[in-house]
Amino acid sequence: MKIQKDFKNDLLGRREIEGFMEHTENPGKEGAKKAVVDFLKVDGNLVVIKRVVGNFGSNVFYVEAYVYDNEDAMKKVEPKPKEKKK
Repeated sequence: MKIQKDFKNDLLGRREIEGFMEHTENPGKEGAKKAVVDFLKVDGNLVVIKRVVGNFGSNVFYVEAYVYDNEDAMKKVEPKPKEKKK
């Protein structure tokens, strides 16, 4: 993985990471999350992948991720999953 932008957002308590990773096929959010965790050596529960974008025929993917400082900061900012209607 190659980091293009690493911005520390103190107001929201997170690092905003943008970078490129090489993979043979679309890694999806789970594969990108594993790559970010391995590269930055952080806890996997504090990483949120926002986007994984690739170009047709290319094995390079653009990844946008947020790495939170702690779980409280993540709970304040990240949207909660919607509940199904009964």
